[in-house]
Amino acid sequence: IRYNRDMRLLEENYGKLTPDLFKTLLADHAGYPKSICAHEGESVTVFSIIIQLESLRAWIGRGFPCQTEYVEYQLEPYAVSF
Repeated sequence: IRYNRDMRLLEENYGKLTPDLFKTLLADHAGYPKSICAHEGESVTVFSIIIQLESLRAWIGRGFPCQTEYVEYQLEPYAVSF
């Protein structure tokens, strides 16, 4: 159920996806208790992460996506040297 809802929301919002929109999508409760943001049952959402590769930024939220305050991190490019 969660996968199908995820795919539908991603397809509906194709070309408009931003970190703020992802925060909203991760907090979705459609189909509760088997929703994307799940609070009880066999599957519970305990954290969420959004990574924007173009800007090397990440937003991490502890707890339920509908209640968390996301913390933004600036990522460092990974360089391999031999």
